[in-house]
Amino acid sequence: MKSEKTIKILMICFLCFMFSISVNASVSVGMTVTDEGLKSFYFSIGQFYRVPEKEVVIIREQGIPDDELPVVFFLAMKSGVPYGQIVRWRVHNRWSWMKIVSKLRLSPEIFYVPIDVPIHGGYYGRIYGYYQQPRNKWKYIKLTDSEIIHCVNLHFISGYYGYKPIEVIKMRDAGKNFVIIHNDIKVVKEKTKMKYIKHDKPRKGKGKH
Repeated sequence: MKSEKTIKILMICFLCFMFSISVNASVSVGMTVTDEGLKSFYFSIGQFYRVPEKEVVIIREQGIPDDELPVVFFLAMKSGVPYGQIVRWRVHNRWSWMKIVSKLRLSPEIFYVPIDVPIHGGYYGRIYGYYQQPRNKWKYIKLTDSEIIHCVNLHFISGYYGYKPIEVIKMRDAGKNFVIIHNDIKVVKEKTKMKYIKHDKPRKGKGKH
């Protein structure tokens, strides 16, 4: 009897513990990436690669993770191949991004983002190490899925906002994912824009007479 009571107490404690983990995980995810933040990310991808936002969402629903969405549209843009075909290779055939790049007859050179400072360590240290070789050897570079995702998101975010690539790299090295990086830069840009609007707004009584 005592043993059964002890087991019941332990089971209740275990369930409470699991519930606590679940709640904390949900809060953590909610604080990291909001629905509004994702929607903004999808919108920017559509704007940059000139596709409707709803198409971006459809591709996401077909099994492409958020940080890989720019890769789909980047490769479609570079190759002229419909992004639906690229999704089929990635999701249904389970090809690596490098295999898809080879299939499209594209060179790894397309992933290079010019930067004016040396990069050592972090997520991009190894990537930029590849591109320190003579340019005629770049076509032989073999990038992992993660490296391609990092290159394309750097291209997308820095290109869309006119932001220095090194600043995006620093944010990624600080542990932020690309959706968060995108949203943080968006907030900064919007605040800067509002500041200029307020500064340029004519004051009352100072108009032309």
